[in-house]
Amino acid sequence: MSANAIYQPSEAFAKNAHVSGMAAYQALCKEAETDYEGYWGRLAKELITWKKPFTKVLNESNAPFFKWFEDGTLNASYNCLDRNIEKGLGDKTALIFEADGGEVTKVSYSQLLAKTCQYANALKSLGVKKGDRVMIYIAMSIDGVAAMQACARIGATHSVVFGGFSAQSLRDRLEDTGAVALITADCQVRGGKQLPLKSIVDEAIALGGCGALKNVLVVKRGNMDIAMTAGRDLWMADVADKQPTTCEPEWVEAEHPLFLLYTSGSTGKPKGAMISYANIATMAPGVIERLGLDEATTHLSYLPLCHVAEQMLTTFVPLYLGSRVDFGESIRTVQEDLREVAPNMFLGVPRIWEKMHSAISIKMQETGRWRRWLYERAMAACEPFAHKSAAQRGAWESLVFGACYWLVFRALQNFIGLRRVRIALTGAAPISPVILRYFRTLGVPLVEVYGMTESSGMVLGQRPDDIVFGTVGAPTVGVEARLSPQGELQIRGGVVFKGYYKNPEATAQAVVDGWLHTGDVVEARDGHLRIVDRLKDVMITAGGKNLTPSAIENTMKASPFIKECVIVADGRKYVAALIQVDFETTAAWAEQRQIAEKRHFHQIVLLILREYAAQYCRAAILDLHIRLHMLGIDCVTGADRNAARILRHIDGQDDVAVRRDLRRHFELQVRLLELHRGRTG
Repeated sequence: MSANAIYQPSEAFAKNAHVSGMAAYQALCKEAETDYEGYWGRLAKELITWKKPFTKVLNESNAPFFKWFEDGTLNASYNCLDRNIEKGLGDKTALIFEADGGEVTKVSYSQLLAKTCQYANALKSLGVKKGDRVMIYIAMSIDGVAAMQACARIGATHSVVFGGFSAQSLRDRLEDTGAVALITADCQVRGGKQLPLKSIVDEAIALGGCGALKNVLVVKRGNMDIAMTAGRDLWMADVADKQPTTCEPEWVEAEHPLFLLYTSGSTGKPKGAMISYANIATMAPGVIERLGLDEATTHLSYLPLCHVAEQMLTTFVPLYLGSRVDFGESIRTVQEDLREVAPNMFLGVPRIWEKMHSAISIKMQETGRWRRWLYERAMAACEPFAHKSAAQRGAWESLVFGACYWLVFRALQNFIGLRRVRIALTGAAPISPVILRYFRTLGVPLVEVYGMTESSGMVLGQRPDDIVFGTVGAPTVGVEARLSPQGELQIRGGVVFKGYYKNPEATAQAVVDGWLHTGDVVEARDGHLRIVDRLKDVMITAGGKNLTPSAIENTMKASPFIKECVIVADGRKYVAALIQVDFETTAAWAEQRQIAEKRHFHQIVLLILREYAAQYCRAAILDLHIRLHMLGIDCVTGADRNAARILRHIDGQDDVAVRRDLRRHFELQVRLLELHRGRTG
């Protein structure tokens, strides 16, 4: 694929797109470059409903605490619900929730607004007001969405805590936020079992430090017996059901904190990232444009609502658009939920795609020889144009893919529940380019995106019609990106969070002169960005060599036989890896090859690793070609011939020849890199 190739989308796609074509996109970029504040001011006026229009777009007087649209007032709940009802979407389904037992509940926009208002009035009746913090400790459900919308309705700042967190973690967040109310449930249901929530809340409060907490509102999800503390604990239904179904929105300043999301705390105490109304207002249009979303888009929500990606893609953006969200109750059932819902937009973290890859591998190992042969031939035929969208395929490529689709891919897409998907995403962690190429070969339009809590969600993303494997694409519209001398990615724009709650020192370290320091090392070429690793995770061996472990880890995890891989190399003379084998895939592999059960397990593992060595060589070649492409170098004919020879030896299981030819191939490519760097200084 040429670095400068441009593939035009279909006329139908361009007609329905928010940005009609490359000319319109370039005009937007030019507008943002020449009049940054005017650009965002125009979008904010066109796409957001304001009670009091703003007169000032950006206030930079107190860096790094920048203020956007500070004198305007708005309400997020109004923009998500009331505005869509006013557009005539009141009877349209907003949420679909399937409980663990299979019961399905559908809620329209009008019904969701009524429930939101009742919850909002319930909170107000207990004295919760604008500026107060409310903790939400509940499983994914309609009640969880209504609770978040209710907080936004009255100007309270909500913070969602994952339902699997311990009492200590919940207590720490209650203390840090100074929450005056907590919304929870008696239990959550997983696999037919009722898992306690309210009892964990009681334990958290008993640990102390939650003196600001006045009320605990409990949603009834099961029939678990729970203790209710008089004067503090109330059943949500007892308070909310008698409340009116209308509630006037509390119009708040654009910089008013909408919600708090806490970091994982893997490198220290969790920090509460403050996301404002202005952050959401500037993030949503860029996401919608990049992914081509509209009100007809359907979504499946399954990740905890304490994740910024889930808040972004299955709460605020869909409700902002007036589209539909289907809620699954558990990540455990995501495969079954996908088959039933068949959404046309789906976000999967890398582990989800890796598990799907393994599931297909198992299925093909268990199928007949004829079907397995068809699958292998179809993958080989369509892999060369996996980087192209359907509209970019030539006549012959479309014919080949059409035949493979009806013979093989259609059934596999149905198997994983993605036959109707228009755009699929992977993010939150690095993923192997091999996995990306695999699903695009299968006909799933998978793209890689990038974002973090501090950026209010997605800020980089591949375009479906401009794919460079191994990269996360380009910044979304209105987001500026640059690289530090160390290669660290830094971003600027209205998406940058308002800082860490009660932690100005950490805020000042994260945001410098308006630029958010992401902590991720990247490579850039022709507008495409490649995430190398976390800056703090780069290892230096005893020999002084820099090593980015994620590249090796993700290449290994591209194998369906490997569940996890952790590289250990810092300060060592050699690189070691801790590998967790996927036992289900391994068992299917061994059974298909009629390997005796009495054979020692370590012998089976060795056989699998030997077979996977060939796949690793393929991945290594692909990764090197990505790096060369990022540098603007096309592989010379001799290098391509050598790569083809390697792949022939891989197919023939000639390990000695693979190692010899791979070494020669890498040496040639290294010389090319050195020549290029010498030319460019």
